[in-house]
Amino acid sequence: MQIGLDGYFLSPMSGTEKSYFLDCIRKTVLESVSSEEAMMSELWIDCILGAVAPNLDGIGMKNEAFILKRDNGERCGMLWMGESKDQYTCDDTGYVLGIYVEEGMRGTGLGRALLQAAEQWCAERGFLSVTLNVGSMNKDARKLYDSCGFRERSTVMRKDLQR
Repeated sequence: MQIGLDGYFLSPMSGTEKSYFLDCIRKTVLESVSSEEAMMSELWIDCILGAVAPNLDGIGMKNEAFILKRDNGERCGMLWMGESKDQYTCDDTGYVLGIYVEEGMRGTGLGRALLQAAEQWCAERGFLSVTLNVGSMNKDARKLYDSCGFRERSTVMRKDLQR
């Protein structure tokens, strides 16, 4: 799938790229939690990745995983799309399950191009909306999503209990 930047494209994730894809998911999750939670991630990150992996094998929600590459084959990130139901209206919606641009390539328009590819993916399937979640700690991602027209719709709140 072509994206809006010359020299870059999205290709369906191959079996040999699964470990790269999961590493992108790991980095995205760690950027989305507090520094305290990230320091403790060895206690829970494998559980997150273990929940993701079956979806990549076709078990669970209908989804497609893509690797962002340069024309020379260098991997630059990923986009993971799924089909879901809107949590309020139950309308069919496209869902950005994961999006990641390698740290050294951020600020180049790749994130915006991935979001445009996500919108194209949704439009091709007849969806009237695209949905995503973003961690409250991931300020750069929030800024990108805001600039691309995404609006906050709900807030998930959490309180740690004393043990």
